[in-house]
Amino acid sequence: MSKVVPKEVREYWKSKLVEKFSKRKQDLETMHHFQIQKDAEKNVPSFKKSLKLDNMLKDLASKQKAYQQYIKQKTDKEADLKIAFEKAIEKVSDNLDEWAKKRAWDISIPSLGSFDRDDKEVYDIHHKYIKAIEEACYNETKKKYIESKAGKEIKQLRDDKERAMDIMHSDMISTDWLKAIQNICKSAQIPCGIPSTETKQLTN
Repeated sequence: MSKVVPKEVREYWKSKLVEKFSKRKQDLETMHHFQIQKDAEKNVPSFKKSLKLDNMLKDLASKQKAYQQYIKQKTDKEADLKIAFEKAIEKVSDNLDEWAKKRAWDISIPSLGSFDRDDKEVYDIHHKYIKAIEEACYNETKKKYIESKAGKEIKQLRDDKERAMDIMHSDMISTDWLKAIQNICKSAQIPCGIPSTETKQLTN
């Protein structure tokens, strides 16, 4: 009667065979992969033709090329416009800065940095420059006005008011105080008709 193969022997061979079969399978799959890859490359044209996608793929390639060319041209154009725009900003800003220094303008002048913002698509820096120029023009006009006859009248009025306030707080005698106030009002061309009853009270 034959002996039964011991359990440990069977386990040993089982493990060994599993390893051997696994190795052989990997070798075959590797060999087949290269052959399948080679055959697939040969079959691609006929396979594509069977799908009837040739015309669609040609159309796709054409549209892709057109789109990508447009994007490149658009990007190049955008870059050119951006450079030209920034140069224009710097040119106006530099010139206004020079004028501001020469004429001592106290105004806020936009710069290239002020355009670096999230809403640059709608931010109107041109309008900001126009407003700065209008403000400078107002300052220049005001300066000339102050130096004109009308401006000097305003300065004289301001001086007369200051003198009147000083007299109001002085300890001059009544008659001198009244006369001084009347003279200042006359100089300022301000009607100053003090009632006769008050005049009598101040002069008595």
